[in-house]
Amino acid sequence: MSDPKIVLAFDGGINQSIDTQYLKTNEASEAQNCDLDMGDLSLCKGNSNYNNAKLGGTGNTIQSIFSYMDVSKSFYGKKGVVIVMDKTSKIYLLNEITGIFVKILDDSPGTVSDIVDFVNYQTDDNNITIYTNKTDKIKVIENLDVGSGIYINKVSSLKKDGKSSAASATNVAPNGNCIELYKERLWIAGGSLLNTIWFSTPYDPQDFTMPITEGEANNHGGFIVIPSWDNGKIEGIKGLYDDIVVFKTNNIFRIYGSDPTNFTVAQIADNVQGVIVNKTIKSHNTGILFTASDGIYTYDGVSIKMVSQRVQTLFKTMDKDAILDAVGVIFQNKYILAIRGTGSAYNNIVIEYDLLNNNFMVKSGFEVTDFLVHDSELLFVNRTNIVQKYNDEDVSTFNGSSIHAIWVTGDLVFGALDKKKKTESFHFVAKGNGSILITVLTEKKSKSKTIALTSSFLPYKVKLKNKGKVMNIKFENISGSSFTIKQTEVIYSV
Repeated sequence: MSDPKIVLAFDGGINQSIDTQYLKTNEASEAQNCDLDMGDLSLCKGNSNYNNAKLGGTGNTIQSIFSYMDVSKSFYGKKGVVIVMDKTSKIYLLNEITGIFVKILDDSPGTVSDIVDFVNYQTDDNNITIYTNKTDKIKVIENLDVGSGIYINKVSSLKKDGKSSAASATNVAPNGNCIELYKERLWIAGGSLLNTIWFSTPYDPQDFTMPITEGEANNHGGFIVIPSWDNGKIEGIKGLYDDIVVFKTNNIFRIYGSDPTNFTVAQIADNVQGVIVNKTIKSHNTGILFTASDGIYTYDGVSIKMVSQRVQTLFKTMDKDAILDAVGVIFQNKYILAIRGTGSAYNNIVIEYDLLNNNFMVKSGFEVTDFLVHDSELLFVNRTNIVQKYNDEDVSTFNGSSIHAIWVTGDLVFGALDKKKKTESFHFVAKGNGSILITVLTEKKSKSKTIALTSSFLPYKVKLKNKGKVMNIKFENISGSSFTIKQTEVIYSV
């Protein structure tokens, strides 16, 4: 009679929502820097430099990254061009041939910039990018052509009297820290009027003129006041289906209707316990994901629920107000969130929530200030002052730094809680470019074995004996080596 065995899979991801004794054999009590595709365990993809020239200048630090889009032109073979903003609100275009940043706005008041919120829009065959950094007037980038090499004077303040009106110091759109396109109108919120959301005339995001008579309402802009009684303010706005969803500090509302004559406000939730963060609010084909200081939430157009219970330890141990620097993005069916770990002044932990497989993984070993999806790639910036590529399939380091991957199972009792068990051997198929370490931990001691891998998949049988009533199995790479492990079985005896 053959010895009993258990099969380990890895598609369950991290689960810190329950005690480790209740975890399934495909879940981890602790894990970082792993890929879980098809239930296999692999080293996560690395990050690399998207350009090699740093943003120069004394004190210049990249604060945000966004893009200017024009489908009628080619920007270095792409339909858009990367823009970055430094902490003093100056903006730069990234020349993807030379890798050098070229300044395109230098007339900012020098105020400290917040993370940029932006939209790309096409009006009358004219492509524009509208962006706000919270502290300055909302800006418009238009008629940008990298082929001409002419960049200055392509940026102006967003108008309020219509795109054809004359620019002036008073012809300036309402200010705000969040903007969104909805029903062909530009919506602005988060300005000095904390409970007010402004909307433009249809098809002209630079026309916020008010109607004189009620019959003119549909052809003009306007505003909606959404009060609350908890000192909250509008933190973010996002379009979803036929609604625009308004996120206040602890409350969520939706605005629905076809035009200003029937725009209606309805409250969705008033029980979000933490502060909602604008740069984490992202929409996808089944709803909106957003992060508050107590966790990650989803809104599907009907109800709101928390989805981050399996990584809740990260939120519980986070420093106060650390969540205010969080940034999120949706890329390749994952909600990717960068947050500040305990004691860190910068976002140094990345949480990946797989929307298709409903699992979580954590990454660490690099920093993220802001994300941008650009030409089917995910880019990010941080204090290195270089644009970087996230999840580069061709590299297995974080910009040259080795990656430490780890996976620790929950408590394994092999169906016999009160009896002493002994691991006999591990059977698995694997490949890699270095070595992995397998450790069996019990309540008394731990035993490990190093396994050298080859570049092609091979079957392995590894004898690794340890005794105990409760066991945890730990997989990790050595010296940043890449690896993939699958079809994993643990042979044991009772």
